[in-house]
Amino acid sequence: MTVDPTPSVRRLDRRHFLRYSGLIGGGLVLGGPWLAGCGGGDGSGSASTAAVDTPDQAAVSTATGELKLLGWQYYETPALNTDQVSAAFTYLTTSTELFTKTQQERSFDLVVSNSAALPRFLELDRLVTLDPSAIAGFDALIPQLRDSPALRDSEGNLKGVPLAWSFGYTMWDPAKASGPTGFDDLLDSSLTGQIGIMDDYQGIFPFLARVNGFESPDRITPDQLVEMESQLEQLKPQIKTIHPFGEEVNLFARGEIAMELTAYGPSVFLAKDAGANVEWKFFGSATFLDALSVLPGAPLPASYSYLENSISEPAQKAIAETSLSYPVLASANVAVPDILRYDDITEVLSQAPIREGFPLEDSPEAVGEQTLIEAWDRFKASL
Repeated sequence: MTVDPTPSVRRLDRRHFLRYSGLIGGGLVLGGPWLAGCGGGDGSGSASTAAVDTPDQAAVSTATGELKLLGWQYYETPALNTDQVSAAFTYLTTSTELFTKTQQERSFDLVVSNSAALPRFLELDRLVTLDPSAIAGFDALIPQLRDSPALRDSEGNLKGVPLAWSFGYTMWDPAKASGPTGFDDLLDSSLTGQIGIMDDYQGIFPFLARVNGFESPDRITPDQLVEMESQLEQLKPQIKTIHPFGEEVNLFARGEIAMELTAYGPSVFLAKDAGANVEWKFFGSATFLDALSVLPGAPLPASYSYLENSISEPAQKAIAETSLSYPVLASANVAVPDILRYDDITEVLSQAPIREGFPLEDSPEAVGEQTLIEAWDRFKASL
């Protein structure tokens, strides 16, 4: 069993994915963090993160300039820009940069936030409250994503406009394994030294929570964590490798693993493209919802203009094609590869609920994010 020496890669660090797989030249990949824009434009008004500051619609329609955006490279596409408003991308290389690179006001205007990162952003009071009624096209978004509380604060204020989404799943080689139906199936002798797990506490703990039927993939009680750590101990003989995001594609292609517990997005598509015979199912699954958020000090008219274009059909199709994530506009699903398409999003989300993020601090009701990070690091160090 090996633990890849590459530094731990959180689920958000998806920019590595297509670079590893070689699917898209230039390293475009899945996933997403923050968008930022500074500068130009016709309106430079600052915005409070608490109160809704709605820009004048005439100002939005006539806004011009280049925003500064912090985000993952795979989301960069010319379709996000218009003749009037564009964004200069600064690429995220680790998920922690979502927070470290947005500390200074006006460093960025926009950021690709996500449902699992929202609790930290709310604690930092770093996202502008948005007015959905002032964003053209917002009402046309898939309702389950548009109205998700995962992108809102405790008072229901919108903190990000949905951009794309993807879910985790379990994948296996049918010549070597069968689709699991419960945790005990993972302990079968045929899987000794045959399981791959992504090096991601944001993946493994929600996975185990879902497999165990816990109420939430994010609100993990202290007793539940004890049970999960016991299960990780039981899995030790089964684990072939703990690897960076996207490496499961190469592992299947080389015949080195029979099962991957925490695959994401296009893993199955890319593995088949690499010549592997793989199948997948919802097992331990949860959904990540990515969004564009506005940072304090950003020019609101230009920011709202960019948000509106990001959810237009041409932009949504382009995002699906470049990132292999799911669009948030139903009419753009035609751009998703056939093998990744779904029929009923309600059914998908019933089997892979939207992540809302780990609590920041420990409490009697749920362990905090740092406790989970430490638990995962302890387990890896024990291998």
